[in-house]
Amino acid sequence: MTLFGGFFRGLRSLKTGRPARLWLLAALMLLTSGCASMKVVRVMDDTEVAPARLAEWLRPSRLILVGEAHDEMRDHEMQLAVIRLLHAAGRDIAIGMEMFNAEDQAALDRWAAGTMTEAELFAVYNRNWKVPWRNYREILLYARVNGIPVVGMNINREVVHQVFKSGFGSLTPEQRKMLPGARCDVSPAYEAFIRKTVGDHEIKDAAFINFCEAQMVWDVFMAATATTYLDAHPGRAMVALAGSGHVLKYAMPEQVRRLSNIPYAVILPQAHGWFEHDKIGALEADYMLVDRYEFLRIDGE
Repeated sequence: MTLFGGFFRGLRSLKTGRPARLWLLAALMLLTSGCASMKVVRVMDDTEVAPARLAEWLRPSRLILVGEAHDEMRDHEMQLAVIRLLHAAGRDIAIGMEMFNAEDQAALDRWAAGTMTEAELFAVYNRNWKVPWRNYREILLYARVNGIPVVGMNINREVVHQVFKSGFGSLTPEQRKMLPGARCDVSPAYEAFIRKTVGDHEIKDAAFINFCEAQMVWDVFMAATATTYLDAHPGRAMVALAGSGHVLKYAMPEQVRRLSNIPYAVILPQAHGWFEHDKIGALEADYMLVDRYEFLRIDGE
């Protein structure tokens, strides 16, 4: 299960025209059946939220961040359900994706416009992201069929790797221009989460500080990309898809708050051992996608 956009892979490399009512029905069916062992819970009061009510409550938010474990197909199905729900409710949306670099925006624009083949888009995707294509294919096809813009949010990995190796202070003035408002700090809550994430990777002392700074740089860039896009498209909202570690409120959303007054909401899929619905609070997320059926657990396993 990958909580930060494939970062440990990076470390190793250092080495349709249907009526809206039908789409709304499809989205409701996906949220309440099929993938259907999941429900939506409002974190602040642990209240289950009906899909139609979720669309209503998300209306004030122009940035809706939806987390994922990259290799968990259920998370991607639920992300698509949220996208469908908002689109069917009449929201003018774009889809922001950690899976594409901002440098690839011209290709993504061609895809949304219908002038790029799937094979061509796959080649762009495969340059930067090694999770199976099928995990995101339906989301991208839905965007194309419905004319929904797709926005690449990711930073060039070389910058992230540089910060991991040499720290935030190693960035040149030119590199820092890509990171508006970035300052070299990570909140205690985020640091504690990163320590848990690092686990057995044994990143210690200065290397750990650099790792935290690399995560911060990553979050700042994605936040800046999202807010810049929304500022340029004032009538539109964005559904931003990224690893759950990035969408926690003290990660990318904190950087959004520093850059802009754009209202946002955070939706996390439950991940056993990481994001349990009874352990996540309103300081971390607004809504959770929760398993309806408890996993069987055997003592000692």
